[in-house]
Amino acid sequence: VGAHNGLLAYGRKTGAYLLNPAHASTSYAEMAAQYDQIDWPSKLSVVVAGTGRTSKGAVQILNRAGFKSQTPREFLDQSAGERCYTVLRSEDMYAHKEGKAYHRTHFHTHPEEYESRFSPYAQVANVMMNCIFWREGVPRHFSLEEMASHLFKIQTIADISCDINGSVPATVRSTSIFDPTFGWHLRSQTVTEPYKAGNETVDIMAVDNLPCELPRDASTEFGQYLVDHVMPRLIHRMDDDEMIMRATITLAGALTPRFIHLEDYAEAGRKELREAQIEVPR
Repeated sequence: VGAHNGLLAYGRKTGAYLLNPAHASTSYAEMAAQYDQIDWPSKLSVVVAGTGRTSKGAVQILNRAGFKSQTPREFLDQSAGERCYTVLRSEDMYAHKEGKAYHRTHFHTHPEEYESRFSPYAQVANVMMNCIFWREGVPRHFSLEEMASHLFKIQTIADISCDINGSVPATVRSTSIFDPTFGWHLRSQTVTEPYKAGNETVDIMAVDNLPCELPRDASTEFGQYLVDHVMPRLIHRMDDDEMIMRATITLAGALTPRFIHLEDYAEAGRKELREAQIEVPR
């Protein structure tokens, strides 16, 4: 849904085509069927940041819409002017500040020792789909000042991860399903109306509850995962199963170690029950 919203926003900003929003469709199949009727621009390049589950969903949409997959190196050579996309791994987006080799474990442990290498892709792509896991200390893809540079070519950012003031610094707030996009004025660095023509703004799609746009599909898929992967473990009482234990909030009347931070809430609940004269175990 986030990828669809990104393509929708780009079409509205440029006037190149028009897509209906996902929430106007009854299913994923109906939403995706629109792509067969779209006269896509001959040159429309999308950079997808990240390789996890969110990224795979974005790639599914781009493939369904007929975009050509390219390696990052091919993507940076846009002489062919194709409708294409590339997917960036962590090692494509970050480099050690001192020139040391990239190591995934070291990067996640010491992200402050790395810097962003995203700039070349921002100088080529029309649309960015941000699908990374971000936390404080991880380098941002670019700065607000870099976004204001004439070299910055991205016109629409689908911030599917939606980390406020995170990897995309212009994601200063989340948006809603029925008002999914806001404009970011590059020179004044302020929020403005979306879908403005020209190069003075970048549109940001930052809906933080995207699955709710296709509730039937989301519920069906979630339910199927429960049936396939969770229920068998519960039915057979695999109490020592690692997955079940990671998800277990309370056991034998007490919070498990992973959820001990909820103790204040638990005690507040016990107090309410005591005041209502309902006996509960410690």
